[in-house]
Parts: sequence; C-alpha cells; structure tokens
Amino acid sequence: MLRTLVATGSAVLLGLAVLVPTGLPASASPDREDVEQRQDEVQQGLDQSQDDLAHVTGELVAASQRLADLQGQLPAAEAAVATADAEAATARARDAELAEELAVAEAAVVAAGLQLEERAGEADATEQVVAGVAREVYQGSGFTPLTILVEAESAREYADMVSFAAVARRSQEQALSRLRVQQSDIRNAEARLEAERVRVDDLKALAAEQVVATEAAERAARDAQAQLETLVSAEDQAVAEFEAAKAADEAQIAELEAESQALEAQLAAIAEAERQAELARQAELERQREAEAAAEAARQAELERQREQAERENRPAPRDPGPPPAAPAPPRQQTPAPPSSGNYLSAPVNARISSHFGYRIHPIHGYRKLHAGTDFAAPCGTPIRAAADGRIVSAGWGGGYGNLVVIAHGNVGGNSLATAYAHLSRFGPRSGEVSRGDVIGYIGTTGSSTGCHLHFETRRNGTAVNPMGYL
Repeated sequence: MLRTLVATGSAVLLGLAVLVPTGLPASASPDREDVEQRQDEVQQGLDQSQDDLAHVTGELVAASQRLADLQGQLPAAEAAVATADAEAATARARDAELAEELAVAEAAVVAAGLQLEERAGEADATEQVVAGVAREVYQGSGFTPLTILVEAESAREYADMVSFAAVARRSQEQALSRLRVQQSDIRNAEARLEAERVRVDDLKALAAEQVVATEAAERAARDAQAQLETLVSAEDQAVAEFEAAKAADEAQIAELEAESQALEAQLAAIAEAERQAELARQAELERQREAEAAAEAARQAELERQREQAERENRPAPRDPGPPPAAPAPPRQQTPAPPSSGNYLSAPVNARISSHFGYRIHPIHGYRKLHAGTDFAAPCGTPIRAAADGRIVSAGWGGGYGNLVVIAHGNVGGNSLATAYAHLSRFGPRSGEVSRGDVIGYIGTTGSSTGCHLHFETRRNGTAVNPMGYL
C-alpha cells in the first residue's frame, strides 16, 4: 500500500519556489541551491504521501464498512447453519421412521405373498372338489331326472336317489360359492400385495430424496458460512493492512513535515546570513568611503603644503596628480525596483479570485489542509503573465500541482521571493529571464484540480505566504 517518494527530477513542486535570487554572492549560492533542492524533494514526498494517505483513508473506510456489513451477516449465516442442522436432524429422524415403515411394509409384502399362496392353494382344492362333484353327478353316476326314473326299482330307491342328487347339487353349489369367495380373496390379496409393493417403492424413493435434500441443504448452509467467514477474514486483513499503511503514511508525513520545517528554518537562516552579509558589505563600503575621504583630505593638505613651499622657494607649484584609484566595492545583490503602485507583484491574470490563501477542506481528498496560494478562476487557455521580473527556475510536471512554473525574483525587501503558477494547460518559455507581464503559460486544470483555474503561490524564504500581501 505504501508508495515511495516521487523521484526528484525536472518535474519539481513548489519547494523550488525559494531558489537562488538573481545576483547572489557565489559563496551563498551552493548552500541555498542544495537546501532548496532538498526542500523540493521533501515537498514532492509530502504531496505524494498526502495523496497516499487520502487514498488509504478512503480504502480503510470502505473496507471497514464492508467488514461491518459482513460481520452483520454472520448471525444470519450461523442461524442458517443451525436451521440446516435442525432440519438435518429432523430428516435423519424421519429417515429412521421411514426405514421402520419400510421394514414393516416389506414384512407386509411377505405376509401378503404367503396369504396369497395360501388362498391360491385353497382355491385349487375347492376347484378340484367342484370338478369331482360335477363328474360324479353328471358323468359318473348319471344323476339326471330321467336316469333316476328309469333306473329306480322302487319308490324308495327313487326317493333316495333324488335325495342324493339334491345333496350333491347343494354340495356343488356350496363349493362353487366358496370358490367364488376364495377367488375374490385372491384378487383382494393380489391388490393388497401390489399396493404394499408400491408403498415400499414410494417409501424407498422418499427416503432417498429426503437424504439427498437434507445433505444438500446442510452442505449449502455450511458452504455459505465458510464463504462468509473467508470474506470476513479477508476484509479483516485488509482493514489491518490499510490501518498499517495509514499509520506509515502519517508517520512519513510527520517526518517530512518536520524536515520541511527544518529546511524552511535553514533557508531563513541562509536569507538572514545573506542580509547580514549585505549589511557587512554596506558597512565595508562605508568604511572604504570614509578611508578614501580621509586619504583625499590628507593628499589635499600635502598638496597645499607643497604649493606653499614652492611659492616660498619661488618655483612652479606642483601639479595635482589626482586621487588614487578607488578600491573595488564589495559585490552586492541586485534588488529589483518595486513598481510604482507600491506593491511588488502584479496580478498574473485578470480574473475572479475563487479561493484565498489559508486552511480549508481539500475539494478532492476531503481532509483539512493549508491552501498555500490564491486561486484565480478563468477559462482554460487564458494567458498567464509573470508577476514580476525574474528567472524561470522550473517548468514541468509538479504532481498535484500539475504543470508548474516557478520564477525566482531574487531579494525583495531583504527576503528571497519566488512565485509559482500551477495547473497550466501548456507552457510558455521553460527557462531564462522573463519580464513583468511576459506570458509564461496558459490556464488549465492539470494535476489535482476540479476545474480551469490558476493556483498562484508566493514563497518568502521558502515559506508559503499570502500572495495578497505582495499583489
């Protein structure tokens, strides 16, 4: 999650706003350049780290919300697993009941089969009886009315034969009736057997379906819980990583801010040293002037003495050779003259001010941050002009500043002054000397910008100050 500091190069940020003023003493330039280069690196690191912090903070909030949502789903998942377990227990109990019912049904099938076999045997025996009676009555003994009448030798024999025939017929009818009942019982037994077989098949299918459905429901519930727990674990780890990244970014920002403050103090010390050096130079210059005046007075007195002596000796007066050449003055810094208005900088663009210098809520990242300049709202492509004479020390990409131009104006009122112009759509000149009013670029919305505007900064001894104090 953590990003390293942006490598330093031609794309510098506003840390370069305090660069070497025009005409600084050679002894002061290297130190100031080194400090300002490091300040540029620190500023880039701060911008990148703050962007990282804003990103990580947003990700942390989102991950925390996702984690809370997932944790809120855990009770429902656990309840679903508990319900599935209860349903599985019920299904297993029902499966055991079905197994018992199946055993009873299978026993009933066996019993119905034995009963059917028994009834079938009884029916076979009855059929044999009926067949035997029929043979005796109609075929064997010839018990017909005509044969009885013909064959009876007496009235008693006739009566006995008629009585026997009646008994035979009744026996046959009873056997037939019993046979019909037995056949009906057989059909009923067959129907019961078929019904029991169907019931056994249904119970087997129901038991199989119950087991499959129960196992599937239980497996689905446990899979859902496992998946949810995996998501919770992943989000919990993500939250921990974002919190660690946020802490690292905050620590890095604190370290860079401390270094930035130290660099600003160092630049202020350099500016003070330059001011003291200028005061010393002026004092030395004054001492030289006083020494030259004293030497000139002594020379004039000596010349006057020589003239008086020549007059006494009646000889020509000596010629005045003139004063000796003056000692070279100490090198000094060039301080540009302020404009007639009394304020040093001119407005870089004639446009409405949309945001002033000071602390505000960042319009993109949402955290409280120093707005280190003044914003001028104007259409993209509007020309931007140099606020004063100076030298372009940087023109390139500046991270959150987008396309950035930095102009060093040298020593102004005893302080090193630089201006910066951010979010440009395109550049004018990228280096060299510029004069007040020269076009140095065009308004855009590059970098961390919410619309076409110019972000204009002034840096005094490396510290961002309100531009309105100079405009």
